[in-house]
Amino acid sequence: MRPSTVDLERLKAVVQVVQSVINRKRVKPSPEKMAMAVSELYRLEIDHIVSDPKAEFDPNRHIGIIEAMFSK
Repeated sequence: MRPSTVDLERLKAVVQVVQSVINRKRVKPSPEKMAMAVSELYRLEIDHIVSDPKAEFDPNRHIGIIEAMFSK
């Protein structure tokens, strides 16, 4: 895959995991908070793939962080 394709697939995966946690917690975050969560987790994913280029996306690495971000 081209790097841009990998980036887009990873970004989609980050958005999906954030949305699934939000749905499960039944919270309604502001667009700003949603954007902050997605961008921060995507940054963590980029750092992870830079250190391990063959790493697959593992949503379980982020569940705790996302839950903390959206605690009531």
